[in-house]
Amino acid sequence: MKNFDSSLAAIADDVTFADEVKLPDLPYGATIGALLNGESAAAFRDLIESGKARELQSPDDRIGGYIQYETRAVDYVDAMRRRREIVDAVGKSIAPYDALLFPTLPTVAYPIGTPFDKVYPDAPGGVDPVTPGNLCGLPSMSVPNGFGENHLPTGFGMMANPWRERDLVALAMRFQARTAFHTMRPPGVT
Repeated sequence: MKNFDSSLAAIADDVTFADEVKLPDLPYGATIGALLNGESAAAFRDLIESGKARELQSPDDRIGGYIQYETRAVDYVDAMRRRREIVDAVGKSIAPYDALLFPTLPTVAYPIGTPFDKVYPDAPGGVDPVTPGNLCGLPSMSVPNGFGENHLPTGFGMMANPWRERDLVALAMRFQARTAFHTMRPPGVT
């Protein structure tokens, strides 16, 4: 949060901050899960049906395709219907704002080589506008905004209304013009 607060301070001259935006309480995770499972199974159908998925490097990837392949069509269709509701509700919530700003993750970046489900198991859940943003097709980006635990980077997330990519990029450019985080790397990374 320290890096996020510093990021807000870096652009404070250019923006007017509003109160915290609350997105509607909707089943974002279940919806995107059903859609991603269905889309992934379709995209990798040949690999899954050939059995070659069992030869992939990551142990999780060796079984993941088979799990995704079991997504029921009715779940996929229900998720597509729910997605329409989510697009309408989220769109209404963020319409008054030019952009939403948020910490990209509630932690520093994940260390290389650690499985996602083993990284920061005690970290509290954080702000997650990324999932609703993905479901709604909203333009989003993250720019580096500092370093934290174990010298790993943190990110400053930004999301805007549809067709506002130019404004989002301009805001990120103003932030990067006032900071140097985009030129820095963790120790040992070139």
